Amino acid sequence: MELRFDPRFPQDLESILDWYDLISSHASEKLRTSIKRQLISIRQFPESFQLLHTDRDYRGAIVSGYPLMIVFRIEEHAIQIWRVIHLSSDWT
Repeated sequence: MELRFDPRFPQDLESILDWYDLISSHASEKLRTSIKRQLISIRQFPESFQLLHTDRDYRGAIVSGYPLMIVFRIEEHAIQIWRVIHLSSDWT
């Protein structure tokens, strides 16, 4: 299925990457790779990810090695990637 990105996703991603860049360029690059891999997994196996407790059928995919989650929803003809958030944040 095609991935479609909500405008908030690149904004979230830029903020997160900026923060990791301050820590280490290696950490930031590793995060980019982890997010790319998770997006590939979401595209290939969207229903394998946990359904979150909302009334809008959002699912969450944890980014390996980071306290981050990609929030998405399976729609009729595409997968809508909504946000990438810190696990401790209130994204609803």
